[in-house]
Amino acid sequence: LSLAILTKQVYSAEGGKVTLQPIVPDQLKPLTSILWKQNRNMVVEWIKNLDSTDYYGMFAGHTNLNIETGRLEINTWARNYSGVYSVEFNGQLQSKLYKVDVIKKVPKPTVVLKPLTCPNEDICRPICDGDTAGAEPVTYSWRTDQMDFYEESGNSTIISKDDSDVQYFFCQMKNPVSQEDSDPMKNPFHSGRLLLLVQQRCSHLSFYNSKFLGKTGNRGGVCVCVCVCVCVLVLTVCACASFQMRYKKRSLTEIAVLKVSFSHKSIEIKTC
Repeated sequence: LSLAILTKQVYSAEGGKVTLQPIVPDQLKPLTSILWKQNRNMVVEWIKNLDSTDYYGMFAGHTNLNIETGRLEINTWARNYSGVYSVEFNGQLQSKLYKVDVIKKVPKPTVVLKPLTCPNEDICRPICDGDTAGAEPVTYSWRTDQMDFYEESGNSTIISKDDSDVQYFFCQMKNPVSQEDSDPMKNPFHSGRLLLLVQQRCSHLSFYNSKFLGKTGNRGGVCVCVCVCVCVLVLTVCACASFQMRYKKRSLTEIAVLKVSFSHKSIEIKTC
């Protein structure tokens, strides 16, 4: 337990740099010798009387020692620089240890929808996917296009038809040395019902054209107008439905009447 309390966790990215800054006790000043070790391997040794600083093994050329403060800088270009580092001042082992973990940066994640039949299901499970081998510990977060921040969660979340107002989902991978966001994932449930209603209304327009207008050349323009009106109608119906749920004890009243006029002909649509 005491070892855990006196051990500082330090993360560094592959190809990055880590700095270990010990505190020199007043009773050991001025320093006459410094010895850093990684596990049981010697990293660097400085002896004042010999006026020498020796770097050992893979640390030669990738490590720098400050002989005034004991600070050690390591260029962590590979994972084998991971380990528990200890320091001795004037031959006395210091109680504080440094557990260094050299890890990879997280990849750019991809959102994968499960199951494959997702658009036809009531519930789908987006998964924040990516190769995180060597990048642990990794945390996952999610947000929608309606949120300005990520909420930490697991590598998957759940969406349903109740989330139809959400257009896009994003996931984020993060570890102590990096973070990456996914590209937006289109919500398979977004506006599906509204689009279907508009398509149905436009398909019925051919009957209206043939009966009232008698022309085929104007169908495209009329379709656009009617589709816009249908969108307004559907939004009005949704608002009415919400109003009725809140005040269901009240009697139904007529909320709106939309009129669309074409060539002195009008269609009257009553809602609620």
